[in-house]
Amino acid sequence: MSKRKEVKETVKNARIMFEEIKKDKNRADFYEENGVSHIEINLSNGNIYDEYSTDSELNPEIFEFVEKVFRLVKKKANLEIDITYPSEMSEEEKDKIERLFKSHYAINIVKSDDEIKRHNIVSILLLIFGVLVYCAYGLLEYFKVDFVFQGIIEIASWVFIWEAVDMFFLSNFSSRIERIKNVKIFKAMINRVDKK
Repeated sequence: MSKRKEVKETVKNARIMFEEIKKDKNRADFYEENGVSHIEINLSNGNIYDEYSTDSELNPEIFEFVEKVFRLVKKKANLEIDITYPSEMSEEEKDKIERLFKSHYAINIVKSDDEIKRHNIVSILLLIFGVLVYCAYGLLEYFKVDFVFQGIIEIASWVFIWEAVDMFFLSNFSSRIERIKNVKIFKAMINRVDKK
């Protein structure tokens, strides 16, 4: 068997295994059921709150776990978060944890949205400046002014224009992906699961 066919076969087997994993409800962290993706968080073990906070921040490892498992979620599927609480935990404490969980993603949404707006503004300013510099170059060409830095002006204008396009389309892309992820997790329904 050629290397190419071997790789294709391996990818095919990996996809089959991946689909089986998504349907396995006994898996500890992720499953799909009726087109809904579920991320399971077990808070009955370990620290729930950040050790340096006064129980006002959740342990960052919870968010790292959710974001690690989120990569398995179909982007168009609905998402639900199943949280297993310790059996002795009060309803008020559960409400507080869910509020802190949602507030983390609300803050992330606002931060990524602000970053996208900032990138858009800077890219527009860079584009305008690049166009103005290119107009100056065009005027020097039109009036046949032999200016020693004429080549540098042309290059500088293209650099500003290139940076504007790069920032608007490429740099913003990762921020938009991050915002979509945060929105999906923020909108996810939270299901309470009591420890057995």
